[in-house]
Amino acid sequence: MPTQFENLQPHEFYKLIDGYEAREKENDFKRAYFTSWLIAPHLKEPVTVQQIMKPLHESKEDQLKKAAEDRNILLKEFGLREPERK
Repeated sequence: MPTQFENLQPHEFYKLIDGYEAREKENDFKRAYFTSWLIAPHLKEPVTVQQIMKPLHESKEDQLKKAAEDRNILLKEFGLREPERK
């Protein structure tokens, strides 16, 4: 398979990554569903699947927001100015 990666166009490679992430998210959802049922009898208030899934998969907007915050922290920490954009 590694030799096949050399023949891929960038957009094809990104689609492979997106497909992998979608499969992983689906598998994580299944695991979270069964985990919530397994631990529900031991808790006063049951944990929902969404509560388990939230830390596992952030939305794209949350990822971009976090990246911008991290960038601002780095710029402030190292005393750098952000270049002016036109």
